[in-house]
Amino acid sequence: WREEVHALFEAGVATIGSLALKSVSDLERLCPNVSSARLERMRDQAIAIKEGRHIIRGTARMPEAGVELFFDIESDPLRDFDYLFGILKVTAQGEEYIPFFAQSPEREGEMWREFVRFIEMHIDAPIYHYGQFEEEVVHRFAAKYGIGEIAREALERNMIDLLDIIRPTVIFPLSFYSLKDIGEYIGVAWRADDASGANSVLWFEEWLKKKTPRLMQKILDYNEDDVRATYK
Repeated sequence: WREEVHALFEAGVATIGSLALKSVSDLERLCPNVSSARLERMRDQAIAIKEGRHIIRGTARMPEAGVELFFDIESDPLRDFDYLFGILKVTAQGEEYIPFFAQSPEREGEMWREFVRFIEMHIDAPIYHYGQFEEEVVHRFAAKYGIGEIAREALERNMIDLLDIIRPTVIFPLSFYSLKDIGEYIGVAWRADDASGANSVLWFEEWLKKKTPRLMQKILDYNEDDVRATYK
């Protein structure tokens, strides 16, 4: 946080390298208004970045399940339009990518109902996603288009934010913890050289005008790569 950076600067700790060399007790003395847990976390983050290695801080605990779902949403903020819910379904038999796509804002509700029916068929499957956005969209769609009690309970019980699991268990040698940054660090590749959330919006805007199958496939491939990165 900015106030933590300011406190470190005021104490003479102005670089990642100098932070990595400090003991927690030194940092507690220099920055008494910053919690010990935050100081240790920042120091370990500095070590990870300086040495180019990740640091394991704990054990990730996730539920045992015969079916796991990995979930990612594509949205167009220019139109306030969430147009693609992507799921990777993973079982002992293999993996299946399942997209739910709305070709126009008027078809969002139809897409949502198809997604809800799918969830009702997988009420015991954990639903992994990366960051809070998917939960926010699900709550917004449930309020806007409605949802049955079975699906509501399944979503409330089963949605698991992997970022919440990562933060206390692994420190990566990265300045940002986006799905792309961590994915690239662990060896995940996206098929499109220009893959990004911003470009996905641009591809969708172009698809709305041209309706070319090539663009549609590029959007689906990007979303599939996102859910496979989440799984990885």
